[in-house]
Amino acid sequence: MGLRETLHDQNGAALLVTMLVLVAITILGIATINISTVEMQVVGSDRVYNMNFYQAEAISNECAALLKREANTRSYNIKEKYFAYMKGTSDRKLSAVSMTDPKNWDLANQSNCDKFSLGNGYYSAAYLGTGTGFSLNLTGNRYHEWAIFAMSNQEGGSAIHEIGFRLVYNEN
Repeated sequence: MGLRETLHDQNGAALLVTMLVLVAITILGIATINISTVEMQVVGSDRVYNMNFYQAEAISNECAALLKREANTRSYNIKEKYFAYMKGTSDRKLSAVSMTDPKNWDLANQSNCDKFSLGNGYYSAAYLGTGTGFSLNLTGNRYHEWAIFAMSNQEGGSAIHEIGFRLVYNEN
């Protein structure tokens, strides 16, 4: 059999085409599995973030309710109990910027936050001062501004939630 006859012989061509199709389908299948794996990780991360965000939101709302309850009972000086401290400082210079950074939360000693009773969450409240012009009664009722922060740490994720809170109580 000469070279010319060998080149025109189609024995084995179907095997070669089948093998090329199988390689292409295998590559497509591996790419699809990789994309699906990445999508599952994204969905899992999104679920963990949403869970932490909603818990942090609930904790900050619960802290606002706690501030309101304690202000109504007037059992102690509310400004002193809930004034959070910056980690590593002795002065009272807590700002909204400071508690939005997870590094500033002293979770080990809880010097600037308290542990929430449910789940793995913490809260902190910063007294921002009093406002004027809120009431026509100038003898004692004024609004007090707070920044309330909550952090939730669950399943390897975390979220920080901040709300502003105005509280009116009698200073007399």
